[in-house]
Amino acid sequence: MGDVRDLDESVSDVMMRLATAYVDGLDGDGTDESYPRSFDECVTRVLEKYGSEFARSGSLVVGQRSAELRIARFAYDDPRARDVALLLAAELDFCGPLHARQNIALAEIFEDLGNSLSASGLIDLEALAFRRAARLYALCEDRRGEERCGIRFERANTAATRSLPRKAAGRAAFLLCGYGYRPSYLLGWVIALVAVCTVVGLLLEGDAAWTTTVYLAVTAFLDPVAPGDIRSMEGAAHPLFAVESWIGAISMSVFFALLVRKWFRL
Repeated sequence: MGDVRDLDESVSDVMMRLATAYVDGLDGDGTDESYPRSFDECVTRVLEKYGSEFARSGSLVVGQRSAELRIARFAYDDPRARDVALLLAAELDFCGPLHARQNIALAEIFEDLGNSLSASGLIDLEALAFRRAARLYALCEDRRGEERCGIRFERANTAATRSLPRKAAGRAAFLLCGYGYRPSYLLGWVIALVAVCTVVGLLLEGDAAWTTTVYLAVTAFLDPVAPGDIRSMEGAAHPLFAVESWIGAISMSVFFALLVRKWFRL
C-alpha cells in the first residue's frame, strides 16, 4: 500500500468520477447501470474499495480531501459535480472516527456545502448536508449552529418530499413554530388570532356590547368562557369564543412544550 498522500489522491480521483457520473445520471434516462443510482451508492463504492485503507491509515486530517477537491485540480463540466464530490469527501470523513475538535470543523464544512447545494438545486443532498451539520453541532454543544442547520434541514426535507399533504404540513410547521426551534413564532400567531377574534366578535355583536366582546376575545384564549360570561351576548358570537378557547389550550400546550425543549434540550 502506498503512503497516505497516494491513497488520498487516488480517492479524490474516484470521488471526482463518481460525482460526475452521479450528476450525469440525474439528467439521463436512468437506464445506464454505470451511473450511481443514489448518493449512498457513491459512498458505498468508495468505502468498498478503500475502507480498509482508511481504517489502517488513521492519519487523514478532516477536510483534507475536501480542500484538495476545492482547488482547481479537476475540471468539472457541470458545477453540480463539484458540490457532489465535496459532499462525498465530507461524508467519508463523517463515516470515520472523529476527535472532539474535528467535529466542529466538519460541521462547518457540511454547512457550507448545504448552502452551495441549495444554490445548485440538489435538494436531497442539501438536506443530508444540513442534517450532518446539525448533528455535529449538537455533539459540539453549539446550540445556535444546531438550530440554524436543523431548520435548514427541515426546510430542505419539506421541499424534497413529493407528498402534498406532508409538504403542506412541513410548511405549516415552519410558519407556526420554526419546526420546533422557534417557539416564539407561536406568540405572533396568538396576537394575530386574538386580534381576528376581537374584530369578528365586534362585527357579530355590534357596538352595544363592545367592551364585553373585547374582554372575552382577549381572555378566552387563556381561560375558557363560562356560560355566565356570555349570557348577555347574542348567540352568534358563542361558537367564536368556544373555538378560540380550544385553539388557545392547544397552542399554549405546544408553546410551553417547545419552550421547555429549547431551554433544557429534552
